[in-house]
Amino acid sequence: MCCCLSSELSTAQTQGIYAEQAFTQDQSEAELAKGAKQALTGLLQRLTLETQPSAFESIVAQSDSLVKRAIFQDSDNLPSQGLRSVLYEFDAQAVTRAVFEAGLGVVPDDRPTPVLWWAVLDEQLAPRFIDRQADQPVLSALTESLACYDLTMTPPLFDLEDRQQLTPEALWRSQTTSIVRAASRYGSAPQYVIQWAELSNDQVIATMSQIKPQGLVILFERTFSSATTALQAIAAQIATDLRDQLAVTSDTTSLPLIIFEDLRGFDEYRMITRALEGSVFVTSMRVYKLIGRELVLKFESPVSREQLESVLLELLPLELVSSDADELRFEISR
Repeated sequence: MCCCLSSELSTAQTQGIYAEQAFTQDQSEAELAKGAKQALTGLLQRLTLETQPSAFESIVAQSDSLVKRAIFQDSDNLPSQGLRSVLYEFDAQAVTRAVFEAGLGVVPDDRPTPVLWWAVLDEQLAPRFIDRQADQPVLSALTESLACYDLTMTPPLFDLEDRQQLTPEALWRSQTTSIVRAASRYGSAPQYVIQWAELSNDQVIATMSQIKPQGLVILFERTFSSATTALQAIAAQIATDLRDQLAVTSDTTSLPLIIFEDLRGFDEYRMITRALEGSVFVTSMRVYKLIGRELVLKFESPVSREQLESVLLELLPLELVSSDADELRFEISR
């Protein structure tokens, strides 16, 4: 079962914690320790988009030292009778440091929503587009698998415009020109083709390809023992692709001065410093200069300058003014 509180993740970071739910049999010390390991594993999966839990072993072994507190909660959504819901709060800076020490990366919260062009082979062996109502159980199960990584997905609209560009037969037969043309409507979001055939013995034959400007790249094509395992494979592939594209990893190179221009009052100064003080990507920060409307900060961070630039632009309403070896200059977007 996937237990996640993704809507609370960004808020929790600003408070110096990561929060994750787990279920225990009782309030004993042994059960709380077991629940902490389960909660930390789920948290790490969402933070890193790593699909192999074995990658977390060295971090989960530190769970006792990473937990700040455990809060028992009333819950109507228990997986079975007799269990207790526990909200574990972890030290965000310590967890992030442990992730980097384990050689993993952290994927920021601002994650794209992939578009899935999905063709289903019906009982008459004719391809059709996936249907949000008729295929709701499949789409819901995939949504749940993706939620374990704090990810979402969407099918295309499959409206008149899409159908003029692409037919179910063309999608099933991987007709690249038609697929790429139809996909261009949906911009820069990651886009995939899923070809799905359910067999009479409950097995599923699934092919997953990624849509690139130059064509289709087949990611896997295999027979799965059930729809559940096929959907888990699709979710894991999406997570892996986004992890490889977006993960912020540890970097030991020195960082330039961070300069904020044209600040208009104390409120903007506090907005900047509060946001940075709460970021897991800022190990330490001090004011180097504050002259007129210009704030100059010195940073220590486990990430590279390019990654820090991306983090700052995501964290605050900023525009990059200039960048060189010694300085990164920003101004607030107004």
